[in-house]
Amino acid sequence: MKLTFILLVVLILNVRAESFSQKVTYRGENVPIEKVLSTIKKQTGYGFFFQKELISLAKPVTIDVVEEDLSNVLQAIFKDQPLEFSIKSKTILVSKKIFAASDLNTSTPLISLAELDKDIVVRGQITDTRGETLPGVSIKLKGTSVGATTDIEGKFTISVPDNNSVLVFTYIGYQTQEVTVGSRTTINVKLETANTALTEVVVTALGISREKKALAYSVTEVKGEEFTQARENNVANAFSGKIAGVNVTGMSSGPGGSSRVIIRGNGSLSGNNQPLYVINGMPMNNTARSQAQGEGATILDRGDGIAAINPDDIETINVLKGGPAAALYGSQASNGVILITTKSGKLQKGVGVELNSNFTVGSPSMYPDFQYEYGQGLDGVKPKTKAEAISSGRLSFGAKIDGQPYVQFDGVSRPYSAVNVKDNWKNFYRPSTNLD
Repeated sequence: MKLTFILLVVLILNVRAESFSQKVTYRGENVPIEKVLSTIKKQTGYGFFFQKELISLAKPVTIDVVEEDLSNVLQAIFKDQPLEFSIKSKTILVSKKIFAASDLNTSTPLISLAELDKDIVVRGQITDTRGETLPGVSIKLKGTSVGATTDIEGKFTISVPDNNSVLVFTYIGYQTQEVTVGSRTTINVKLETANTALTEVVVTALGISREKKALAYSVTEVKGEEFTQARENNVANAFSGKIAGVNVTGMSSGPGGSSRVIIRGNGSLSGNNQPLYVINGMPMNNTARSQAQGEGATILDRGDGIAAINPDDIETINVLKGGPAAALYGSQASNGVILITTKSGKLQKGVGVELNSNFTVGSPSMYPDFQYEYGQGLDGVKPKTKAEAISSGRLSFGAKIDGQPYVQFDGVSRPYSAVNVKDNWKNFYRPSTNLD
């Protein structure tokens, strides 16, 4: 019997010692006492009970402790305070140091710290601009994962921590709306319809807009911004890699040359296989502007019609593939149609300004390698008369340059030698710059 009593006393002492050996870590300056008590509750598991009106008597607390015993922390908190504490089991009772019946309404019930931290319950109903309820609207507490959805009557209930909480309302087809709770517990919201279309609409023949899913043929749309990110001198060259089934070949005639665009392969062995270009409903002549320089000379490529289109002016490009897609344009569209819609004014609030700038630097792509060993003439012989000098012209198949006098095209004798400055053309060509 004595042994049992001794063990019971030791157990009680251990429990009491354990209660005071709880460690607390906190750092704060001029912190409300209820906030400090709330932190201690989370760290130790001890509950606090007090009359609510007593907390208003407490002064802000400045404390800086690391792994300090609970009893020492409590003594530091309640030092110079009109309050005192007592610990019973896992409960800490806070009371007034000098208690008098006149100081406090004895009918005031005791409350726990948890009741002070209790969330605010917000209720409400979501409707559209016509007053119809919206079921399934998503309501989220901004910055957290806390959320709710409206029921079939558009009603919702959600708990928020404080009056500064912001609720975010989202629903498909409607504009997202954010509302600050404030002091309200009932919030009714009207969601406005979003201006964005829920279905993809493309431009077809004759400028008619239709839903893409309703078309029986293939249509591809490309936004104008895609042609300005990586610019090409001829906008047709920019089709490559952006539109499925479209093969683009840039001519080797230089930056201003024409382009060959083929949709879904060649359709004719002898005719023109390129598509019809239609700009704002008007067919465009895309014939390459070429010119032959003399009999048997190389044809000069001076570009085609599509090269004159400024990529900055393009709103969208729609490619109609196959005969059914382009039937309204007749035989000219047998190889497909490329519809180009240019930018136009739009109704908007305020002033809209779009600025595009382009800076280019140019230099010779190759440098000719001139020879300075043989001079003017033919068959290894330099001109001996005015007629021979005119006949040989700029041909340099004469004798080796020796610096001796010879007759030139004007009949005047001059030294048979190269120009005074080698690679003199480098003094003429300079890097070009262009800002537009």
